[in-house]
Amino acid sequence: MSYDIINKNHGITINFSGILSKSDLDEVNHKIITAPDFENTQYIIWDASRIDSFNIDDHDATKFSAMDSVTSKHNSKRPLKLAFFSTDDRINELIDIYIENTVAMGNKWLIKSFNNLSIAKEWALLDDDSL
Repeated sequence: MSYDIINKNHGITINFSGILSKSDLDEVNHKIITAPDFENTQYIIWDASRIDSFNIDDHDATKFSAMDSVTSKHNSKRPLKLAFFSTDDRINELIDIYIENTVAMGNKWLIKSFNNLSIAKEWALLDDDSL
């Protein structure tokens, strides 16, 4: 799997391609949340539109929900926005599981899934949760 992490104007965009595994997501997540400027991050866009295949299941999506819910309680300057972009039905199901569990666990972040990357970027840059 390959990915690019782009930091720009208090935001992060992750572009995934190839084969995605649970360990890949662990690695990316770790790089993001341990970055010195993570506390100032205002949005993260996860672009999964170029993933060829993946080895992630419902349980993994729930695990990532729990990890991010804990992290959200320490990222308190303002609610972080997470925008997920994918055109794959199964990846979108996993994103929905992640979002549902994250909300149930009291995550403070604003999280949405999009099927249009331009709209995901537009929402991430807004000062509120509208769109």
